[in-house]
Amino acid sequence: KHIPGDNNYTPGCSPLAEGVNPQTLLDGVQKGAYPIVRMTPRGQLVVDFGKVTSQFEDKVT
Repeated sequence: KHIPGDNNYTPGCSPLAEGVNPQTLLDGVQKGAYPIVRMTPRGQLVVDFGKVTSQFEDKVT
């Protein structure tokens, strides 16, 4: 959803920052390299990667 040019990309979702490898981030979470800050009510993890991983895109309202 966050990789422009990918078949599953969803316009409006914040795209990944330049040079960020999503597999590396996932591997780091699984190995405990990045702290899990909290879990949302929907069961989604909030992780502190210690760096910018995406570009915020404000939705036009």
